Order: sequence, then C-alpha cells, then structure tokens
Amino acid sequence: MADRDNRFKTNVATIKSLKGKERREFIWDYYKVPIFAAAAVVIAVAYTLYITVINPPKKEYLSVAYYSSVYNEDQDALQATLNAAIPHDDATEEVQAAVFFTGGLDPTFAQAQAQAFVTRLSVGMIDVIMADANEAEGMAQENMLTPIDGFLPADLLDKYKDRLYKTADADGNETDFGFIIGTAGEYYPAVYVGSYNFIITIPANEKAARADRIVDFIRLCMGESLDDQTAE
Repeated sequence: MADRDNRFKTNVATIKSLKGKERREFIWDYYKVPIFAAAAVVIAVAYTLYITVINPPKKEYLSVAYYSSVYNEDQDALQATLNAAIPHDDATEEVQAAVFFTGGLDPTFAQAQAQAFVTRLSVGMIDVIMADANEAEGMAQENMLTPIDGFLPADLLDKYKDRLYKTADADGNETDFGFIIGTAGEYYPAVYVGSYNFIITIPANEKAARADRIVDFIRLCMGESLDDQTAE
C-alpha cells in the first residue's frame, strides 16, 4: 500500500515537472490501461442506458417467415409492408419478417437458407409462414405444419373453403394446412410473382398465446379488413 502511494506521488511530481508533449507521453505510458478501462465502463453504461431507457428494443408482435425456392423477397421491404398493414403499437412492438430463399444457382447458399429456416422453426421463432407451393408441400409431408381446421375459426374456413391448401396422405386422406393467398399481388400483401401460388400456413409449434394475432394476419392476407371484423 505504501509503495503504491509512493509511486503515485512520484508520478504526480513527474507529471508536474513535465510540459507539453513529454507530459502527454508520460501520462499515456503509465495510465493508458486505466484510461481504456474507464472509457470501456463509460461506453458500457451509456449503451445500457440507450437500449433500456432512451431507445429500448421493440417487443415482437408477430413473427412471419417468407420461405420460397421460386422468388426472393426483400426482407426490409416485406417487414415495412407488414408493419404498416398489421395493427399494433408502433412505439413498443413490431412485426418481424424473415426471408429464406432456397432458389438460385448456389446450392450451398440454398442449403444454408433451408437450415436457417428449419432452425428458427424448431425453436418456435416463427408464428406464420408464407411459402410457395413446393415448399409448403414439403413441410406438410415432414409434419412441420399445423392442420388449420383445428386452429382457425369455422367462419374463416367456410368463407374461403375454395382457397384451402390441401395435401393427401398415401391413403388419400386430405388435410387442410393453409390457404392459397394469391398470385402476382392479387391478394394482400403484394409480394407474389407470376402465376405461382403462395400459401399461408401455420407451423406445428404454433403459439396459442398469439392465436388471435395469427388469425388477424390471415384475414388480412385473404383481403379482409380488420375494421370490418371489429364492427361485426
């Protein structure tokens, strides 16, 4: 303790005896570690205040995955479209969109995209899936989807029964796994291409706590107005 005090007093005396560049170099040589440590603490405290008080991260309102081997969608544009259309508290919540494109000429990239999608799906990070017909069929065969007749309200199923997406097992038994939601922007949201059908479907590990949000999103995709639903 005494040695440390003596060293400190000696350094202070040395600093006082130096001027200009020599003083700055002396301070830097002897105190750069404490200076870096203090700066790191200040930055950490400032960042913590920023993300917790000044600009806290928004809570996830709904997580939508776009999964296609046919058409690649701009993730930022899709997320902006969904946030503008789906009613939620803009100040504290956001609709999160993730795009997974398994087409293109690079098989390594396609495999990585498919693996990333499956990983997010397996840990419950996806509430709703918009997929092209090829990908939807593959997910249905792998039991990755929820049959919608046990999840969606009866009026919605009956109203759009002509647009149900069905798959059949080896015995010919059909299961409804979603709705055909459009081609070439025919239905909302306008993110589809050519004459290729896109399907809106629900993952097998759907979140019951978000059931109402999922239903509202599907109604929007079917071209309904949530204002009309509220009025009813």
